Amino acid sequence: MGHRIKAVKTGLAGFHTLGLQWVILLSVTPLAQSATSAIAPATAEQALQLYRMSLTGGEKYSYAGREYITTWSDDGHSTMNVVTKVYHEAPDQYVLRFLAPKDRAGRVILENASYEWTYIPDRKVVIQTSRPTAMPEDNTSELLLANYSITMGAKPDIIANRRTYIVTLTSKIRHDKALRFWIDPYTGVALRAERYHAGGNLAYVSYFSDINYQPKFDAGLFTPFRWPKARIEQKFDKPTASGNMTDNEVVASLQGRALAPQRIREFSLVGVTSMQASSGQTLHLHYSDGLSSVSLFETLKRNRRATRMAGSRPMRINARLFGRFSERLNYSLLNWDSNQLSLTLLGDLSPETLRDLAGALTPPTDPSPAGKALSLRPPIHR
Repeated sequence: MGHRIKAVKTGLAGFHTLGLQWVILLSVTPLAQSATSAIAPATAEQALQLYRMSLTGGEKYSYAGREYITTWSDDGHSTMNVVTKVYHEAPDQYVLRFLAPKDRAGRVILENASYEWTYIPDRKVVIQTSRPTAMPEDNTSELLLANYSITMGAKPDIIANRRTYIVTLTSKIRHDKALRFWIDPYTGVALRAERYHAGGNLAYVSYFSDINYQPKFDAGLFTPFRWPKARIEQKFDKPTASGNMTDNEVVASLQGRALAPQRIREFSLVGVTSMQASSGQTLHLHYSDGLSSVSLFETLKRNRRATRMAGSRPMRINARLFGRFSERLNYSLLNWDSNQLSLTLLGDLSPETLRDLAGALTPPTDPSPAGKALSLRPPIHR
């Protein structure tokens, strides 16, 4: 499993806060061993080596710690301050207990590889949702080098009483910082993270004030449905997915209405799968810019009624189109209807980025779903 930026979200009422559990596994190399003293600036190859090491990590260390998160809107105003207690049991189980703000205190989010549960004590309800299908990563290294430069600082910084090194990813398209991570070179855990808006302003800062790599978890901590008096408000069956589709299969899908742009802005198509769910066939198009991933889900509508999405709020996409935006534990969703299709973008991206991607798929001046500027049909590069 590759990089994972966890978004600390309730999945309700547009609560937008981003946290970080981006874990990087570093084997014992001269690069990692050098953490005990200041070194010469890392070369581009060393920074790339560190990044590539991280692609196989993130699932080997258990820990517990307190995390502080602050988010900002694009105009620089602080939007939310959140404090959580984070528990991680390798390889893929997480529990987040909200300590602040006051109106979120007591909420708990539990996640494993397949599902996530949000417990809301004041409503005595547990919301269960399926986690999205993992995205292919075979082609993302080439995309990363095309879209980002990677550097590593020479001097260590202390976070949560641990020595860390700063890894910075800079967009070659916008020529500004996209992400910075303060990485503990002995465990690979990122103890601080910063994400930036496209204009260079901070989008969020997330950091651990303390962390314990030898935690003792309470019995049943990672057990779902451990709130006997709470009702299950939502429960979605995990859809079954087929393998990567051929070009002809994509063209014929959804009564010939399927969209398959090879690029949506800087995101390139890396694979297409088909899923069978209660609503019928759903295409899952996987896009990546090498660092961030986004999915485009397409389902043929059975009627003219607008698609509903629980816990969502309206979002204007362009002059003629509105959608529904919602946030979950570690991803955001934007859904809208066009040309008898229900379209959903999903990814760990800002609301503004999802809106811009949706606008690129459905420009206001073109009656077709994706616009003439896009290549709507294969060949699809794999």
